[in-house]
Amino acid sequence: MRSLLMAFLMVLCVGSCSDSASTEKAPEQVLSLEEQIDLKKKTELASGIINDIVILDHVFGMTKKEVYQHKNKLFKKKKIYGIYKTKNTRIFAYDLKTEHFDKLTLYFDAYFHNDEMYRMECIPKLKKNEDLKKVQSDLVDLYEIKYGAAHFEIPQDTVKNFYSNLWINGNQAIEIERNEEEVIISYTDLNRQLKKLNDI
Repeated sequence: MRSLLMAFLMVLCVGSCSDSASTEKAPEQVLSLEEQIDLKKKTELASGIINDIVILDHVFGMTKKEVYQHKNKLFKKKKIYGIYKTKNTRIFAYDLKTEHFDKLTLYFDAYFHNDEMYRMECIPKLKKNEDLKKVQSDLVDLYEIKYGAAHFEIPQDTVKNFYSNLWINGNQAIEIERNEEEVIISYTDLNRQLKKLNDI
C-alpha cells in the first residue's frame, strides 16, 4: 500500500512539474546594440511624431536656397558669422560655450536629397592635438540639458577610436560622434533618409 501511495505521489509530482515547465516563459532574446537602435528608430517613426527643427532653427525639408537665405538672416541677427575660405567662398560659423571651452566654433554642412535638407552636420574647429574626448563630453553634457540622457552610447570597441552618443525622437536622430580626427554633431531626418536610400 505504501509503495502504491509513493508511486501515485511521484506521478502527481512529475505531472505538476511538467505543467509548470510548459507554462514558464522562454527567456527573452537579447538584442544586439544595432538591433536595439533599429527597433527604436522604427518605434519612433511609427509614433508619427515630427521633429523637423534643428540647430539655430534650420528645418528639415528646406531647399538649398532656403538654407542659404536662413543663414543670411542669422548672419544679420549676428547669431552666426562668416569666415572666408577663399576670396569668393564664405562659410558660416557659430560659437558655443561649454564647460571647458569658452568658444567652441562650429562649421555647418547641409546634405540634400531632391533639393530637401535631410541632414545637417556641425563640426567643431579644433586646435591641433585637442582632447577629442573632452570636446565630445562637453557637447554631450550640453545636449543632455536639452534632450535628456542619450538613448544609446556606441562604444569605441565596435570601430577603432569611435564613440557615439545617439538620441532618437520621432523622425529626428541626433548624434555626437568622435573618431580619430574630429567630433561631429549630426541631425538626421530618418524619414527623408529612408526615401533617399530607397531612391538609390
